[in-house]
Amino acid sequence: MASMSHFIGRSVRFLCWAASFFALLLIGLVVYLYTQLPSVDVLRDVQWQAPSSIYSADGLLMGEFGEQRRMPLSYEQIPPSLCKQF
Repeated sequence: MASMSHFIGRSVRFLCWAASFFALLLIGLVVYLYTQLPSVDVLRDVQWQAPSSIYSADGLLMGEFGEQRRMPLSYEQIPPSLCKQF
């Protein structure tokens, strides 16, 4: 019976050690990720990328050049069918 209580005691000590190690690892991961996040002010100041537009001398659009065409939309401008998909 003494060997069984010795085994249980060692198992409990190991589980406590493992839980403590996991908690410290989790805290370290949270601290690391928190320091890598940008500040809220940077996230609020969004610079939308728009293509370069080339106009003729009389003001007509000749062409647009650029890889990304991002324009912000208000909620009302989003088609209802798209909102229903999610």
